[in-house]
Amino acid sequence: MWYMSSQGELSSSEPSPKERLLARVLDHLVEHGLEGFSLRSAAQAIGSSHRMLLYHFGSKEQLLVEVERLMRRRTAAFVEQQLGDGPVDLLRLARAQWRNITSDPRRLRLSEQLMALGILEPQRYRGMPSAPTGGAEVGYGPMQRALMEAGMPQRDARALGALADAAFKGLVTELLTTGDAERVEDALDLLGRLVTPLLAPYGLTGTLGADVGGTAGTAGRTSRRPRARR
Repeated sequence: MWYMSSQGELSSSEPSPKERLLARVLDHLVEHGLEGFSLRSAAQAIGSSHRMLLYHFGSKEQLLVEVERLMRRRTAAFVEQQLGDGPVDLLRLARAQWRNITSDPRRLRLSEQLMALGILEPQRYRGMPSAPTGGAEVGYGPMQRALMEAGMPQRDARALGALADAAFKGLVTELLTTGDAERVEDALDLLGRLVTPLLAPYGLTGTLGADVGGTAGTAGRTSRRPRARR
């Protein structure tokens, strides 16, 4: 999925000036939202200049495209970090990811706003991951690869990844529009029970109610990733 905090981003090198500006703009948008957003207002808020943002991003629209891309990269990095090289429990991972993306309602709402821009104005926000041709698969790529490494056919892995991504988006919308966290949590648990039979043949099942830190529920069975079937 397409929503996480800055602590989850993985990086092997120092961020470039452009990356530092982008991270500061994201923090500003999380705090203040999109209302009244412009290059000048963003530059003033983060202690930079309109000229500097224009140099790095070209336009307000392209800056917002880069913001959504950053949010999705952080989501993918979180999934990669949770997968690691050890035991795989994708349902437990799904619960961890859900807690991660819903931990900050402001960030969650910003992500939904950016996604709407890409869907409603794909030409204006060309390259937005949420646009019809924006390449939104980045949100569930790591999970898809884990499924394929466990032996699931590529087509099935892509389909299950798309199903998980769409389900998360729908539950996020339900949470934002109703505020009924209990019902949404129940729906997430039900989704896990429905998906379990699809994961069981590949040793990737677990207990969706289990938190990664062991603070909620009891962790389900985990297994090492088997070699991919040929």
